[in-house]
Amino acid sequence: MLSTFDVAVIGYGASGAVLADLLLSSGLSVVIFDRWPNVLEIPRAAHIDDETMRTFQMLSIPEAMPDSVIPTADYAIYDALDRRIGGYPGLESEPTDQGWLSDYYFVQPAIEHYLRKRATENGAMQKLGCQVVDLEEHQDKVLVSYIRSGASEKSATEQVLARYVVGCDGSNSFVCKHLDIGVDQLADSQRWMIVDIRVNEGVPVDINREAWTKVTQKETLTYVPMPQHMHRFEFALTEDMKEEDVKTPAAVADFVSKWFAPGDYEVLRAHVYHFHSRVAQRWRVGRVFLAGDSAHTMPPFLGQGVCSAIRDSLNLGWKLARVLKGSAPEALLESYESERHPNAYNYVKMAGAVGDRLRWMATATAEELATLERQDFGDAQVVHVRLGLGAGMHEPAARGGGRLSPQPFLADGRRLDDAVGYNFALVGDPALISQLSSEVRSSLEAIGAVLVPDGSQAVVSAISAIGGSVMLIRPDRYLVGVAESVEGIEEMVRGLATRLLVNEVSDLS
Repeated sequence: MLSTFDVAVIGYGASGAVLADLLLSSGLSVVIFDRWPNVLEIPRAAHIDDETMRTFQMLSIPEAMPDSVIPTADYAIYDALDRRIGGYPGLESEPTDQGWLSDYYFVQPAIEHYLRKRATENGAMQKLGCQVVDLEEHQDKVLVSYIRSGASEKSATEQVLARYVVGCDGSNSFVCKHLDIGVDQLADSQRWMIVDIRVNEGVPVDINREAWTKVTQKETLTYVPMPQHMHRFEFALTEDMKEEDVKTPAAVADFVSKWFAPGDYEVLRAHVYHFHSRVAQRWRVGRVFLAGDSAHTMPPFLGQGVCSAIRDSLNLGWKLARVLKGSAPEALLESYESERHPNAYNYVKMAGAVGDRLRWMATATAEELATLERQDFGDAQVVHVRLGLGAGMHEPAARGGGRLSPQPFLADGRRLDDAVGYNFALVGDPALISQLSSEVRSSLEAIGAVLVPDGSQAVVSAISAIGGSVMLIRPDRYLVGVAESVEGIEEMVRGLATRLLVNEVSDLS
């Protein structure tokens, strides 16, 4: 008899690992597949934002791994005349409305080791060194066929059943190809050489702590200072550059010699990457979903690739848990794509536009570059613009619906999410919350909402900035909406209950 799981997660990178952790913490059974037997010990993603730090906070990463996540310094874009013409100036030295600094660098392999340990402790079935080769959907389950590393005979195929499957298997996703899902390309692809090094202990580092991109007609270079003595260097490849030539040890050593002498460092990664700006046209087919790079890939110019991937997991996780536990209608899952696709699409489009501008700068004349003085390089500033969700499970008429909620410090000194967990929450004016009717309180209880009556100045200021006195927050930290009266709160809660609770609705409008 085949083993049956609530969810099969295919791909065990950042998106898959976060999703698995959220599902396991919700009490679901999870099987995880990855074709690699171990964590890939190369840094890969480097940047996360304050929103992603809220997710890391919920997973206890900051306190468990303080040396793997560090605040960023400045980021600047320079032209051929060494003029700063873009970037993210003046990154905040104080926490944002999310309760964290605006930007951080992190070590992805270390985070993945930590999340895998949590998954093991929480009972995950991990099929590592296993490649999924077929998905066959039945009435209420998906038959997942896989082979172990090195196996090629059809007789070596093994199988499990899962009620839902999520493909988090990267930009070359088997799941996406198997489902024959088309992909929209939003900008031209680019080839970049990425070299990650770890500098030996005691070697002086004479590089500005800021990250930067410098664009000249000779070369386009990016530098990123990372945790644990690691440094990232990237350069754009011209059409005449052959990948096999730039990846040789001699070529890598020659490139790094601009900053470090041979013997001063260890090369962690030297690889040519194709930066794509692509979004899958569908994120769900039946009981199978796409998330992370399987659903969207973007160049790193905004530092939003892994942030967007983790947003997918945070959005889909609570919805799968509620449907699988029978407390929400199956139609709730339709809101995953409708909410996340527009958000990711816009980030991909903007990141691609920045890449196009950098490529233009590399060939621009001095006269053309002079026009940049009259431009704000606007596309390169959008990383800190909060992009809201598409239509879905937030209240359409509610103020603030679909935008990211703030995370103030509560009267007792805790950050809001530490009091709430991965749940709905009603937060704000104690007087208004105390006046809610028994019917609305019953709905909040059925939804599993945590009540946080708090009239401290930090909470009042955070909610009033959105235009209300009380906010209703979803598990993924996005707002159902805000209200400033008992009537407004009750209307918002009734609307959510109608759309969310299985005994209230047979289908989503």
